[in-house]
Parts: sequence; C-alpha cells; structure tokens
Amino acid sequence: DPVPYSRAFYFYSNEELKLIWEELEFILNDRILDGPEETGSAKNNGLILKRNKGIFLDSLYVDRNTSNILTINRKFFTNISEILSKGNHWIFKNNLSDVNWDNTLISYYENSDNYEKHHDVSAYTCLTWFFKKPKKFSGGDLIFSDFNLKIEVEDNSLIFFPSIINHEVSEVKMNMEDMGKKLGRVCMSQFMGHAPNNH
Repeated sequence: DPVPYSRAFYFYSNEELKLIWEELEFILNDRILDGPEETGSAKNNGLILKRNKGIFLDSLYVDRNTSNILTINRKFFTNISEILSKGNHWIFKNNLSDVNWDNTLISYYENSDNYEKHHDVSAYTCLTWFFKKPKKFSGGDLIFSDFNLKIEVEDNSLIFFPSIINHEVSEVKMNMEDMGKKLGRVCMSQFMGHAPNNH
C-alpha cells in the first residue's frame, strides 16, 4: 500500500474490553459527550468537518489513573515495537521511542454521522474501534482520501499512521430502532507526538 499504516487486530483482551466497556457505558450519553465544536474538529473555511459526539478523556479526569481506558490504552506504548513491525513502510523502521505525549479522544457515531476529509494536528494518530455485537450499523469505515483506500472498521482493532495523512470517516447508517442505545461506532483516537520539554 502507498499509505504508511500499521494495523493490529483483537488488540485488547476480553478482560480489558470488559473494563473499557464499563467506562464507555458511563461516557456514551448526552450529559457527558460534547458536540464537534468542543472536540477539536478540523475545519474548512470555518466549517466544522465532523458530525459526531465525543469527549477528551484527559480533560474529563483529573487523575488519568482513575480511568479504565486511560490506564488500559498504555498497552499501545508497551507493544509499539510489535505493532510497528506489522507495517511495511519505511516510516515504521524508525525508532518512535521519543513519542512522549498523547491525548485520548472518545468519539461516538450514530446514524448520518461522518467525518469529512481532514488531517490531525499531531505527529501520529492511533485509532481503535469498538462496537457492540451483533453490529447494528453500516459504514463508519476509514478512508485515506488521497489514495482511494478504504479500511473497514472492525471491533477491537487499531490502525496507526502519521497524522498528516488526509483521512475521513464514511457516513454511518443505522435503523431508527437501534439509535440511542449505544449500538453505534466508537472510536478511541490517541493523538501523540514529541514534546521537547516534556519529562
């Protein structure tokens, strides 16, 4: 593939998934989630490019150790060498041990939600997807817009790529009777990079 990305499947264990979903059950409601204007949406000529709801967990918790998700997603960093070994692009031959900060955004997509073509303001992006089974939506796939490459959303799988690459999320479609029941597409975005003075 011309796009430098690396994927991992079935990344979190059943016990880890149970703890993640315990927190998601609390988070995925309108009293917690913010609209796209509060979650750092990319814009084009001032127009917000995403339609979904979300929350930055690092701003929700004073102590990240009280969050199941923020504790468990450290697993990415302890397994980064293995994850990057799955990528066949030259960028994954580099040592990413100098990545020393990250911020975690939980995004939730239901019917008609999408995210238009954009890139992220960080060095690297790691997206991990979750949804309840049986799957009650279609769409919600990741598209690398400039390469016409679609990555199908799969539960408990992640994809890691340089943030500067343009990408989008295709429109999620759900039946009306499945809406409002936390049966949509959940994405955990970990934005990460290098902060010279971050010790």
